[in-house]
Amino acid sequence: MNGSDSNPWIETGLRHEPTAEEQAQLRAFIKANPNLATRVAEELALNRLLRQLRDPPLPSNFTARVLAALPSPAQVGFRARWARWWRWGHGLGWAPKSALAGLILSLGLLSYLEYQHHERVELARSVTKISGVTTLVSLDVLRDFDAINRLSQVPTKVDDDLLEALK
Repeated sequence: MNGSDSNPWIETGLRHEPTAEEQAQLRAFIKANPNLATRVAEELALNRLLRQLRDPPLPSNFTARVLAALPSPAQVGFRARWARWWRWGHGLGWAPKSALAGLILSLGLLSYLEYQHHERVELARSVTKISGVTTLVSLDVLRDFDAINRLSQVPTKVDDDLLEALK
């Protein structure tokens, strides 16, 4: 049950069997909402079944998995060095920070220009490959292109007399 039709005893029903007071609240809720009686009964039955389940057994390597998920001392040391560097950079004046920002922007611009140059070289290579292919096709083949293209747009109809004659 979710949304507006949930009640606090539904959540507590997962933890323990409803007490007399909670059962009275349940009856009052069902009396106020008789259309939810089957859903409430299903929820309570499901909660009862879930409480009867045993806890799953822990794998033999549970401790190793937990310790592997914790950050290693090397990672903690890296974080400490990063924090120390950040504090050092935080104490700098505006001139070194501006110089660093300018350097980063310049490197970004240079890498973008290099990328653009690489893309243009690739485009030129592809154009030279295509230009070699166009010399293979003669203009005689393309002369009747419009007429052939119009043929594919003509609607076709079935000639029943011809089909009967062929049978």
